[in-house]
Amino acid sequence: MPYSTEKSKKVLDLAREKGVLHTRDLNNYGIQREYLSRLCKQGRLIRVGRGRYVLPDMEISENYNLALVAKAIPGAVISLLSALRFHDIGTQSPFQVWIAIQNRAASPRIDNPTVRIFRFSGEAFSEGIEEHNVDGVNVKVYNPAKTIADCFKYTDDIGVFTLMATWHDGATVDKYRWSIKPCHSHQAAGHVFIATTNGYQGIEALAASNCFNRVGNDLSGYQ
Repeated sequence: MPYSTEKSKKVLDLAREKGVLHTRDLNNYGIQREYLSRLCKQGRLIRVGRGRYVLPDMEISENYNLALVAKAIPGAVISLLSALRFHDIGTQSPFQVWIAIQNRAASPRIDNPTVRIFRFSGEAFSEGIEEHNVDGVNVKVYNPAKTIADCFKYTDDIGVFTLMATWHDGATVDKYRWSIKPCHSHQAAGHVFIATTNGYQGIEALAASNCFNRVGNDLSGYQ
């Protein structure tokens, strides 16, 4: 195959633009995939997984694995424990990337990173999706409210966890990580989220003067 420096430069420009370059990104430019292998041998690209490449000097964030998954599985939505970690809620740090795909979607083929797949259907899949730029890649993530609601539904998979957050105008979540006891007063009007593997789970909005001594059943919108 004749070697074109212009095509090589275009591949590197695409990698810089997209953060994580996928082989399908070359389809609209008439560039053969052999250029990827050649650039890897030259040390100008690094293969980070099946069909995915990055520049050697790429600066990566703590959510880099989410970008890799989004590039490999465009229809996936970051969910459950991985979405909690993305929104900095709680203390869970899963070693897998937890994703949701549509119920009838084909099983994804991905070698890196390891993913845990959940299948949602209808509004359970389509509602509450946010889009974020992570290392140059558009990543779909469920918003905090949808994520917490899903965690209540999947406690058999997640195990015991405790979430406590204050909600300001439905937009920002602040987290507190000490133990919750009945004598502790709520520091700001908001919500307390508590989930265990046993029994029915619920949510109740607590006024600033209330104490952490009850769990109600008020999960509107997503339950």
